Amino acid sequence: MNPRKILVSSLLFISWVALRSEDPRTYFIKNIKVVPVSGPVIESGSVLISDGLILSVGADLKAPTNARIINGEKLTLYPGFFDAYNDVSALSASSGPASPSTGVPARSAQVITGPSDRPSSNASLVLADDLRLDEKKLEAWRNGGFTHMHLVAKNGLISSRSAVVSTAPNYSDSSLIKPEAAIALGFTGGRDFASFPNSLMGSISYLRQTFIDLAYFEKQKDAYLKNPNGLVRPKYDKVLEGLASAKAQGLPLIIPVTTKPQIARTIDLASGFGFNYLLQGVQEGYQATDLLANRNIGTLVAVKWPVEDPNTNPEDEPNLRTLRFRDRAPSTPSVFEKAGVPFAFSGDGITSTKDFMAAIKLAIDKGLSKDAAIQSLTLTPAASRS
Repeated sequence: MNPRKILVSSLLFISWVALRSEDPRTYFIKNIKVVPVSGPVIESGSVLISDGLILSVGADLKAPTNARIINGEKLTLYPGFFDAYNDVSALSASSGPASPSTGVPARSAQVITGPSDRPSSNASLVLADDLRLDEKKLEAWRNGGFTHMHLVAKNGLISSRSAVVSTAPNYSDSSLIKPEAAIALGFTGGRDFASFPNSLMGSISYLRQTFIDLAYFEKQKDAYLKNPNGLVRPKYDKVLEGLASAKAQGLPLIIPVTTKPQIARTIDLASGFGFNYLLQGVQEGYQATDLLANRNIGTLVAVKWPVEDPNTNPEDEPNLRTLRFRDRAPSTPSVFEKAGVPFAFSGDGITSTKDFMAAIKLAIDKGLSKDAAIQSLTLTPAASRS
C-alpha cells in the first residue's frame, strides 16, 4: 500500500465526516481517482455527496446545480478503514463512575457459587447506552484513515453488547452506526478460588450450560406464551432474556482464540450454541485452515503480532514453538487468503493507527496481497458488521 495514497484517502474522508456532522449541503468531487474495492478502479471519476451521504460514484456523473464543486485532480479516494474489533478503551473517555474499559458500572464484590448466579454475564447490557468517547482519540484514528470501529467491552464471560461507531467529530448518538452489533465471550471467570468459575474448564462448562439453559428457557417461554393454562410462568432471568433477544436480532457471538487446539475446541463448543459466531485473534490460523476453510466461519485476525516482551529476563531463551509462532503469525492473513477463509483485521490491543498500518504491512511482507489487505480493512468488516 502506498502511504501517500492512504494519507490522501484519510484526508478526504476527514473532510467527508466533517461535512456530515457540520454542513448539510451538496458536494460534487470531480476528476478524482476512485478505488471502490468492490469494483474496478475509476481513473477519473466523480462523487456526489448530499446531507452527509454518498449518493453516487461513477465516471460520467453530472453535478447538480446546487452542488459545491471540488476538484479532486491528483488525489486518490479509498473507502474509509474499519477496525473490525477493538477494546472500547481505544476510544473511550476516562471519566465517570463506569470503567472506560468495560462500559459497565462498578459493582460490589460478589461470591459466585454456581451457574445459576450467572457470573460475569452481561448480555442484557448495551455498551452504547453508557458510551463516552474521547474526541482526541477519535481524531487520531480519523487522521489515520479509520472512519469506523467496532468497540467491544470485554467485561466478562458473556460481555455486554458491542457497538459500531463512526469516528466523526463531536461524538453523539448519531455516531452510532450499529448500537448493538455482537456479544463477545471470554474464558476468564472468578476473581479468586472462592468464585465460580475459577478455571478454564469451569468457564467452558459454564458457557456450555448457559446456552443449554437458553434453549430450554426459549422453549418454556414459547410454550407459556402460546397457552399459559396450567403452566408455571417462566422465572425471569436477565442473562437468558438478553441472550434470547440478541439471538432474535441475529447478533453473532465473538469468541477469542489463538492456537489451533483452541480453534478446534471453540468450533466444537460453539456448534451447540444456536448462534452465528466469529473467531477473534486466530493468530495461529496459519496451521488451522483444515478446520476453517470449508466451514465459512468468519475470522477477525488480531494484528498486534506476538513479539518478545521487553521486560523478559534476557537469560530466559524462548523455546522453538514460541519463536516459530512469532515468525509465522503475521502470515495468517496470507494463508487465509489462499485458502478462502473469510477474515477482517482486529486492532485489539493497538492504540495507534501507525502501529495498525505497520502490522498490515508486515502481513503483506509475509505474502498477503495488497488487494486483500484493502478489502479486509474496508468491505469485509463493513459487510459483517452491517
